[in-house]
Amino acid sequence: MKKKNALLVSTVISSKLSNDSIGVLKDLASITIDTVLQSGTIHGSLLNRKNKYIPSRLTPLRMDLKFLSSVKNLENVVSTKNQTDWKNVFSSDAVFRKSFMDTGEPMILFELNGEYKLPNKRLLELLGFTEDEFQKMKLIDFFPDNKKFAALRFYTSLKSKRRHTFNTLLKKRSGKLMPVEISVSSLTEGLYFGIIRDVTKQIEIEDLLKKEEEKYRHILEASSNAIVLYDDTTPIYANLRFLKMVGCESSDLESYNLKKIFSQKDQREIKRINKNIFLNELTYGLRPRRGLVESCQQNNQPYSAEFRLIKHDQTTADCEITFSTVRYGKKKILQLNILDITSQKRFIAELQRSEEKFKLLVESSPLSISLTKDDKFSYCNSAFLKLFGYDSYEKILGQEKFVIGFKNNLERERKPKQTQVQSFRFTGTIRPYGRTDGSTIPVEAVVLRITLHNEEAEIVFYRDISEQIQIEEDLKLRKKDYQLLDRIISQVTQSLDTKEISDTSLKTILYNLGWDCGAVFIRVNNNLSLQTSQGFSEHVAEKLKMLSVNEGIGGMLTKMQEPLNYSLQNYPSYLPHKSTFGDAKISSVCFIPLLAKSELEGIILLGSEKN
Repeated sequence: MKKKNALLVSTVISSKLSNDSIGVLKDLASITIDTVLQSGTIHGSLLNRKNKYIPSRLTPLRMDLKFLSSVKNLENVVSTKNQTDWKNVFSSDAVFRKSFMDTGEPMILFELNGEYKLPNKRLLELLGFTEDEFQKMKLIDFFPDNKKFAALRFYTSLKSKRRHTFNTLLKKRSGKLMPVEISVSSLTEGLYFGIIRDVTKQIEIEDLLKKEEEKYRHILEASSNAIVLYDDTTPIYANLRFLKMVGCESSDLESYNLKKIFSQKDQREIKRINKNIFLNELTYGLRPRRGLVESCQQNNQPYSAEFRLIKHDQTTADCEITFSTVRYGKKKILQLNILDITSQKRFIAELQRSEEKFKLLVESSPLSISLTKDDKFSYCNSAFLKLFGYDSYEKILGQEKFVIGFKNNLERERKPKQTQVQSFRFTGTIRPYGRTDGSTIPVEAVVLRITLHNEEAEIVFYRDISEQIQIEEDLKLRKKDYQLLDRIISQVTQSLDTKEISDTSLKTILYNLGWDCGAVFIRVNNNLSLQTSQGFSEHVAEKLKMLSVNEGIGGMLTKMQEPLNYSLQNYPSYLPHKSTFGDAKISSVCFIPLLAKSELEGIILLGSEKN
């Protein structure tokens, strides 16, 4: 500390101790101290080799001039000035008192050396101090420790900047920290005027706006439609769906000028829209503005039309685009909501072109599709044959549609849902269907009723949902697992004793899983020691009291790292204790490994007298 103080003293002397000046001294080890002299106190902050401040968690050096008496004539070097009694100057001015002292804005008049400071009433109310308490404190005392050096730098900068704004924290009398914006300007040499504005509400509003912005940005990014925003003809935002649809990166967005993303034909259509809006406004004596934006505002309805969008690779996509306006800051911008309808139009065109084209399309579909007339199959694709187990078209065509059968005893049978869409009617059902091998599979079927060659017909789309049902069953089992885990946790959290935790956990597992007996083993070095057991005789517990981690049951679990479940008849001959379980009349055993970072740390043994 003495060495640091000596270095600080040398730095102060080299800076000639001018009020509020900064002295910098570098030694051979590239140690640098940045010093500020403020109201009789020297503040020093260490700098690194790149002349940057050490992180603020390090307390800056600080020394009072009165403790430097060993340095000859140190205080005499400090430049002194006759301080003006500003209070007497202003006290007789009624205008000053009305515009400064009694105003509702927190204000202060001060000198940088701290000799004079005059707060108005509003500032005292804001900080919670009385006039006497305020005058007894130094200006630097109103800042928290981690903001004091920054405040000193701010004071120093006022000598070169006649006006400056500073965002920081101030300490109130209650000890609470208040975010403020301090705006300071120089009135005359040595005297400064400051306005302190509480920005707590502003920060809260900014945080709220940021959260709202993130929420709506997330909604836009998650939208299934492509969305792009234009300021005039310049794109300013596009969601991921748009970038993926046109095949470009966000850095290439500027190249998608509104006039360049449409085909020549569509550009002429847009010009026609603009022209119509232009003429309409001239008719009513209005000043013409941007046509697309105005067309979106007619009758308060967005404007929608089909256009061909030019992609990044110069291919085009048929899109249904809805033009609307949104407010962005203080102005309205154009929003394009784009739905790629290329695949839909292609599908409809293929169906309308010919029945053969329709067959080619559905034959390549991964969905199982059939066409029935008079309740008999007249067509099916190869996916249908594979789903229901037929090896040729001859075995199904001409058969009644009920040949694949409905099983009314299916537990998952649901009522069909019907939806009327224009002239078509869709019926969706989930039922079990029969296969040629006698098995049944759950199938979701969507029926589309159409008129084909002036005859009523049905197109049925089939989807095997066996995997979906299996996932639902797995989720139910996983839910049971978590419920059991919750029960165990609720029991074991009542104690920190290992023995008590093992006993409680084992009881909970045996009760909920329906096993007759069990034991818990905990790893000690390379062995698994019996921690607790329930339902086993003392003779069996004595034989099971120690297992090896690397051999036998422990070695198998170390290798497999998954539960092992055996009936006594199928119990592997290479594992020990088969006779022990037989003597205890145990018919089934289950070994559950307790793992930590892929290392075996324990075993739960469960036994049952039933298979």
